[in-house]
Amino acid sequence: MATPLRAWIEERRPLAMVSVALLAVRLIAASRIGFGDSEALYASYALFPQPMYLDHPGAIGLLARLLGQGSAPTPEHVHMFTAVFATLVPWLLFRVARNAGASLRASTITATVFALVPEISIGLYGFTPDLLLAFGWLGSLAFAAQATAAKDEKAKDTALILTALCAGLAAASKVSGVLLFVAVALWLVKAHRKNRYGYVGLLIGALPLLVLGYHEATTGAPMLHHRLSATQAGAGFSLVLLGKVLGGQLG
Repeated sequence: MATPLRAWIEERRPLAMVSVALLAVRLIAASRIGFGDSEALYASYALFPQPMYLDHPGAIGLLARLLGQGSAPTPEHVHMFTAVFATLVPWLLFRVARNAGASLRASTITATVFALVPEISIGLYGFTPDLLLAFGWLGSLAFAAQATAAKDEKAKDTALILTALCAGLAAASKVSGVLLFVAVALWLVKAHRKNRYGYVGLLIGALPLLVLGYHEATTGAPMLHHRLSATQAGAGFSLVLLGKVLGGQLG
């Protein structure tokens, strides 16, 4: 007789098998591979904690400091962490699909294919802000879908708060997450205008953004200058570049 856990795994067998295989490869790599160049940079942030750096918000530096117990973390500790959490990301997408109404089979196939995409299977193993962004972004989508489908008001209220909080995490992890935070804010105003819990979540989720904004405003906006000016010197509009960007996204 199958146990509930075994039955649960059987229903999601393709995703479970891919997850176990990728986790094994990542754990082996964690014991043998050191930091990449960007990873070394983000690990060094642990030694210089601040709300914002030239290229990213400070969440990745805070995580590095936590993993290093107050100092710079070792590659093995960091990669053990990323090995586990990168493996969980496709399962979070699975939950997004299920909350949005997709069938068990469709959700499993979607998450399995997602897990095998190089940007996810390899890219999220690296210690970068993208791992934090993935959890914030997908978590926000999962809770938004849950709130939309919820029949119970208490469950809806909780989901709305968590939607906004996850969007705040995404925005505090990487600047592109600000777009999600704005989208969630507009969605709450339009679809849940009379529900105060969504606004509570937005206020809490916005607190890190206020800290980031204050840091930029009082230090001469170093990240904005770096992103929009210093690294874009001589750049201009290019149809070739536009074609490469669009082609890359479509591919």
